[in-house]
Amino acid sequence: MEPTTQAQFDRTNILMKEFVDTVFSFYNNIKEQDVCQMADEQTLEKIRKQSIPQQGRPVEEVYREMLSDIYPNMSRVQHPRCFACIPSPVSLFSWMGDVMTNAFDPHAGSWLNSSGASCVEQELIRWMCSLTGYPQGSGGLFVSGGSMANLTALTAARDTKLTDSERSLAVAYVSDQTHSSIAKGLHIIGFRADQVRKVPSDSNFRMRLDQLTEAIREDLAAGRKPFAVIATAGTTNTGSIDPLDQIAQMSFKINQLIVDFFKSVKVDLIDFKIEFGKTSDGQIILADEISPDTCRFWDSDTHEKLDKDRFRRDLGGVEEAYEEMMRRLGLRK
Repeated sequence: MEPTTQAQFDRTNILMKEFVDTVFSFYNNIKEQDVCQMADEQTLEKIRKQSIPQQGRPVEEVYREMLSDIYPNMSRVQHPRCFACIPSPVSLFSWMGDVMTNAFDPHAGSWLNSSGASCVEQELIRWMCSLTGYPQGSGGLFVSGGSMANLTALTAARDTKLTDSERSLAVAYVSDQTHSSIAKGLHIIGFRADQVRKVPSDSNFRMRLDQLTEAIREDLAAGRKPFAVIATAGTTNTGSIDPLDQIAQMSFKINQLIVDFFKSVKVDLIDFKIEFGKTSDGQIILADEISPDTCRFWDSDTHEKLDKDRFRRDLGGVEEAYEEMMRRLGLRK
């Protein structure tokens, strides 16, 4: 890339100042503009006829063309009479932050490249962990958007819950309101369409727990391996929220009960999965087993694994670990 000359710098400086004024004028006069404007055929034909330039065009020319032919012809999601869903309008503050980040171009990939931005990234992750109730020392990462976040979470669930030999039998559960990026993400990481169960929603567009329980029961009876239920906290179409509070409250209660119980036999409960059902009168109930197949157990003193991880990680002694758990629970002498 050729270095910027002083003349180019001065021209760009003038254009940038003009552009900022243009943006503020756009927002100040948004109410007088149409909510949506479509490009006429003459403008579209002008765009289509452009070929790959053999030489660069003056920046002023491209700038004027963008303002006259591209930006006016769009839905103005910032308009007070626009009730669209995607994308949402940006605030002037977020727009300013985007411009600042692109202008200074900090790279948070390492402390050497940008220690300030790297520190901000770490602190934001710490804030998010705190807000979601994660324990101290938890971590995370920022990705490009919701679809990539879903793909990352699904990959983590697959690698945590399934061995290579179990993946062909695995099943994930979504509702008929779940965002399409979930099914696409499952396809990308190797799952067939018949491995994704679509659970009906209720009159409030929330996943029906009775239907979910029945689908899981049928899959277990058929020898399949349920590994993920994708609940939604605000669906794209209606903003509906699956009954997360009820599920969370019951999960915390069950967690405390079984943590205390296993402590009495010198076993640490590392994590567990539980599934819920819904009775005909709408009551949510626990409908699952608690065993070394669904939980991770460690010996409180030695931290020896006493669960299915011995099989997953090829540690050996699977039967011995299960026998030890049965002995501690008083099921074997």
